[in-house]
Amino acid sequence: MSERVRFTSELLERRPCADEAGQERRVKSRYSGAWICALEALTPVCIQSAFAKLTDKDKAFLPGSSLRGMVRNVAEVLGAGCAEFHEGRPEPPEILATPCTEEAACLVCRVFGFVHGDYSWAGEVRFHDTLSAAVPWVKFGLSRAGFGGGGDGEEGWRVFPHRLPKLPEGRIRCAATGSKFQFRVDYLNLDAEEYGLVKFALTLQHGEIDLCHKLGYQKAQGLGSVLIRTPNDKSAPIGPDIERYLATRSFAEFQGYRRYR
Repeated sequence: MSERVRFTSELLERRPCADEAGQERRVKSRYSGAWICALEALTPVCIQSAFAKLTDKDKAFLPGSSLRGMVRNVAEVLGAGCAEFHEGRPEPPEILATPCTEEAACLVCRVFGFVHGDYSWAGEVRFHDTLSAAVPWVKFGLSRAGFGGGGDGEEGWRVFPHRLPKLPEGRIRCAATGSKFQFRVDYLNLDAEEYGLVKFALTLQHGEIDLCHKLGYQKAQGLGSVLIRTPNDKSAPIGPDIERYLATRSFAEFQGYRRYR
């Protein structure tokens, strides 16, 4: 089952990439560092491209590209991005659908990177693959039940609520509930707003807010609910800039779908 989170109605701020601090050296007035992240599966997780050829004796890893896409999507749902990767109909509002360029890039594109014509911007965060981990494997069968439900004809981001899967046994290899992985995220020269947004989109924790992500295959069926934590984190806390994103109707809807307890 999927749901729709309505697009934000707030104007999207863009600024030139030339105004950024750079991608090769640290600037003292900006946030730079790394988070060592612990990921735990609340429901079984399947990354088909990484799991399809494994055996029951093999270890598993989660690709950094999958983790990056997951966190980027949350940042866009929160209203900080241009909806470059929005899929489906109707299209997002014009203020979101305008592509980012070298002269005018949204926060998400500046931080996560983008390509526009011959111009490419590398971004300011790097998601590494997880370390390989021994996990208990489970296998499920493909199910079409529940696909397309929950407002597919409405405007907004398509999101997948947290729920327990009800899939028959089959051949789809998944890391079982309780599987744990570790990965690293490097960040360089983020300003206060960028830093707070990325850290929240990564952990989905702030004050009393405590939510889960959805990752990988068969999310509509309940697979892929994961928690991300940053144990022993000594980085700066999320600042007040995040509040403008958490006060939107879009986040209120998103929060309702991603509570896990």
